[in-house]
Amino acid sequence: KGKPNRYRWIEREFDLSELKVLVDAVHSSRFISTKKSREIIAKLKDLTSVHQAAFLNRELYTSSGFKRDGSTALRTADILNDCIKNRTRVSFQMVDYDMYKNEVLRYDGRMHEVSPYALMWNNDYYYMVGKPSDSSEVRAYRVDRMKNASQLHVPAEREPADFSTDKYSTRIFDMFKGETQEVELSCKGYTMNYLIDRFGKDFYSEKTGSDQFTARVTVDTSPTFYAWVFQFGGDIAITSPASVKAE
Repeated sequence: KGKPNRYRWIEREFDLSELKVLVDAVHSSRFISTKKSREIIAKLKDLTSVHQAAFLNRELYTSSGFKRDGSTALRTADILNDCIKNRTRVSFQMVDYDMYKNEVLRYDGRMHEVSPYALMWNNDYYYMVGKPSDSSEVRAYRVDRMKNASQLHVPAEREPADFSTDKYSTRIFDMFKGETQEVELSCKGYTMNYLIDRFGKDFYSEKTGSDQFTARVTVDTSPTFYAWVFQFGGDIAITSPASVKAE
């Protein structure tokens, strides 16, 4: 109370710790360009006081070249969201890079027509998961590699009966498709942390020694799955099936 009365804002929609997390996520995202990151962070700062906004100048380091040009990727993600919501197909081209770092259209610029089922966030990139019109197999497409995406006024095909977004995301390693198999792993005790990070808790495991356990997981046996196993230097070993172990 006083002359004049003064007022203090007790509670806001986002507290400072939540805004710090959001600023860090935007700043470190490969998918969002540097320019767009600055724009979003400036808007996030408007959600708090001018005094607290100073604490949102984060000293978060990202290496040179870490950011990608995501100028069109966000718009593509919006188009894909609309297609998923309205259950319509989407058409687009895919881009690769040649040895001179130039963009080149994949398959001579052929348009892909896909029934999209979900957008996934994997290794700091958006992926669209869907079924191409010329295939019965569900595939993943990296959104920032898409060009000229367009919503088609054609109903999307329904998801295959055995398709589950959750199961797909746990068995696919870095969105590399392979043969889906149940694999048995012999693991050191400390690696349970990494299996839970990768597969969640919904997989079979059994203690087999003082510091050893067996796990059975369903995965797509792609090169990226083997790379994940090899990084543990033998502390996770494939025991079956024999064909996967041999490979």
